[in-house]
Amino acid sequence: MQRFGGPRDMLKGAAWCLTGLALMAAITRVLVASFTTGAVVLAIPFLLVSLGLVVVVSLCAVGAPLLWLSAVLARFHEGSLHVDDGLIVGEPGLETVLPLVTVTSAALSLIDDELEIRTRDGDVIRTKVSGHAEGEAIVRELATSKVHGTWLASLHKRTPAARWVEWPWLTALVAAVVGFVLAVPFVDLDLAAAIAGLLGGSARVLAAGAAKPGIIGSIVVGKDGIALKYGGTDRFIAFGAIDRVEATDAGATLTLIGDERVAVEILPVPRADVPAGSLTPQLSAWRRDRLLQLLQEGMLPDGPELVRAAALLERRGRTVRAWRLALSELVSEASGGYRTAMLPKEQALAVLEDGHAPGELRIGAALALTEGGRPGEHTLPRGVDPETALRLRIAVETCVNQDVRTALRDAIYGDLEDETLDRAMVAGRIVR
Repeated sequence: MQRFGGPRDMLKGAAWCLTGLALMAAITRVLVASFTTGAVVLAIPFLLVSLGLVVVVSLCAVGAPLLWLSAVLARFHEGSLHVDDGLIVGEPGLETVLPLVTVTSAALSLIDDELEIRTRDGDVIRTKVSGHAEGEAIVRELATSKVHGTWLASLHKRTPAARWVEWPWLTALVAAVVGFVLAVPFVDLDLAAAIAGLLGGSARVLAAGAAKPGIIGSIVVGKDGIALKYGGTDRFIAFGAIDRVEATDAGATLTLIGDERVAVEILPVPRADVPAGSLTPQLSAWRRDRLLQLLQEGMLPDGPELVRAAALLERRGRTVRAWRLALSELVSEASGGYRTAMLPKEQALAVLEDGHAPGELRIGAALALTEGGRPGEHTLPRGVDPETALRLRIAVETCVNQDVRTALRDAIYGDLEDETLDRAMVAGRIVR
């Protein structure tokens, strides 16, 4: 495993540092030409930055061949790779967990039976596989596996970039040549070159920062709906608020009750040229299929337990303490077999785990099943067996409505306050 990139990434770093050096040299020369006095003082910060860039370029120049050589001569050693709440890479004395959502590409070399996985953080993982089938199975797991009961993906912007952004180095070259041609009749040759370097470097930096296709946010699919995060905005959409789902090349389009349409684009713009052995198209296809599957499953009708328990679990204006007391008595009576028993434990668990249930009923089920813990100590709730505790924890982890999730957690561990409950009840009302 190569952390944070391989030789190609090091060479890209070196290219950027050289661009920075050209900019610093050009700025220094323009300052010297523009100011007859004090130019050296003004140039000192740029000279210091240049020295730092020289060091980085040197490290990249030395590191790139060393990384390449290490990848060729000492590529494989004993270790393990599996998917379980993340991509887990086991090496002697070290275990690394990489988020599944960061995996961007995969390729399989049939000659060497080698699977290569790359992440957007620059990590490169190579592992031996027994054949094409095993390589595909690993990639499928990367695309479809859940993390703590929720499924995550990135949201992409697929609007094509302007041509000058798609070809940044060519843009920089053209800007430099034009700047040199325009400046050389009026200034010395070295100053014209400095102006050309300044324009070319600036164009390259602008192209890097311009709008282009890429990741703009994330989506989390839980039991109760989907949570979208993009542009500093968080939005929760309950499954009950979705009228229909249409498949698209990039993911899906949701039509909500009220005819609002929400595009969920989880796939990047596909490459025109797909390298031989690439499994990235399959990775994208499996992610898209998984999204559609989870959306369709989430839109299934309510379970019968929800209908039967709704009247029993409603808050009816009670405080948290009074609500918990009334519900716990119902569950206690049910376990004792009295004729008045109306809320069996399994029925309460069924409501808790039903993502379609309004937040009020799910919180009520959590209160009914627990005695609360010590506020601030999120350990095993009192009076709960390990199996129930596990189901309670999963119910919290798979809830992506943040207000309801917080209230569920606090209800289980004894921290729930009326203000938190009020917010959750507003957020947990499902439009049908």
